[in-house]
Amino acid sequence: ILMPEIDQKSHNHSIESYLKSGERRIIGTTREIDGLRSDGNTFRAELSVSEDRSEGSLYFLGLLRDISDRKRAENLSARLGRILEESSNEIYVFDAETFYFLQVNRGARENLGYSMEELKQLRPFDFKPEFNRKKFEETVSSLRDGSEESILFETIHQRKDGTTYPIEARLQLFEQESPPIFVAIIQDVTRRNLAEEEFRQSQKMESIGHLTSGVAHEFNNMLNAVGGFAHLIRRQAENPDLVREWIDEVISASEQAASLTSQLLSFSRKHPLKERILGVGDFVAGHEKLLGSVVEKAVEAGRQIDLDFCIQDREVRIKSDPTQLSQVLLNLAINARDAMPDGGRIEIGTQQIDVAPEYAERCQGAKTGRYGMIYVKDTGSGISADILLRIFDPFFTTKAEDEGTGLGLSMVHGMVHQSGGFLDVESRVGLGTTFKIFMPAVEDDITPEEDDIQGF
Repeated sequence: ILMPEIDQKSHNHSIESYLKSGERRIIGTTREIDGLRSDGNTFRAELSVSEDRSEGSLYFLGLLRDISDRKRAENLSARLGRILEESSNEIYVFDAETFYFLQVNRGARENLGYSMEELKQLRPFDFKPEFNRKKFEETVSSLRDGSEESILFETIHQRKDGTTYPIEARLQLFEQESPPIFVAIIQDVTRRNLAEEEFRQSQKMESIGHLTSGVAHEFNNMLNAVGGFAHLIRRQAENPDLVREWIDEVISASEQAASLTSQLLSFSRKHPLKERILGVGDFVAGHEKLLGSVVEKAVEAGRQIDLDFCIQDREVRIKSDPTQLSQVLLNLAINARDAMPDGGRIEIGTQQIDVAPEYAERCQGAKTGRYGMIYVKDTGSGISADILLRIFDPFFTTKAEDEGTGLGLSMVHGMVHQSGGFLDVESRVGLGTTFKIFMPAVEDDITPEEDDIQGF
């Protein structure tokens, strides 16, 4: 009557078997069973059984201990252990005296590239390049003397393969444990630092944008006057060759300066866009001749560059300023050409892309949804990581002083973001670069305007 009905038959069978054979199974041992209360509820119990023979009779003594609270604690501990093991943060437990690791969760093991057996031979400062034991002791001294309950600091972790990543560490000391332990919760802040850098970049570009907007408007007014007067002089002159040559230079300079101010305005996002509905595939395909002429200049100079178009998902519609988007394509094609001094291949194409949340997180200005994507891919020299962070900075260029103003990619960045799109750049040194332009797709039943299909 002290155990659930499902266990009673087995219990009776065990007693009968013992009385017949004398073979002990549970006598003198302790085991866990389910006990039955008078109200019908069960509980987990620990049972110890002994026997006594007195005056020819056989007695069994059962000692029953309710271990429900202990089992709940063990289950909770196991659940917490699983939660910590699966945590997206890195969690480390290490001896407070020797500093050797006792336990490291899966997220940390996978990020570092070490097995648990390897980590048990390591200490925290073994993969923190800027730390040695002395400096680490100084860092945790405020925990040892009790002046602080926890400390928060940023440092670098070095993986088994030698690569590094920035982390934010929160460290606590648990002296009541035996032995005392440190528990460190580590967050990989690579993505956060990238977002902060992109935010600073955005602020910097916005500030310079306000400046260039004002300068460009004033400069453009003056250039209009210069150009206008130059044309008047040209018509009034008696056509002496020298005067005509000078006036042509004035007109050429004013036109170049006007083009420069247009780029400044586009970069600063102050240039009014004349947006229309475009079929992204047809629009890019319409630029085959124009972009082909860009490549032809390299071929004429003795470089073999192949230009291929890969147009997919022609039905995708976007809303953009066709003139500005044409300038974007032209800038990217010229950059791709210039990145291949020994020749190579340029591929320009379109696709429909559904941007997922995890992809949107790593691209500035990106949102989830359906996009028409234009890409320009080259097999050129590629862009190193330090330069990749600066390519959209205004006036930044790796070209010679007389070969570029540093506004081309800034203009691309400004125009795309002004139209509600975003950019992504993939590059590997020596293997080439791919620029991807994502423009929000519009409803499929909207018809593109025919005069924009061929660009300019």
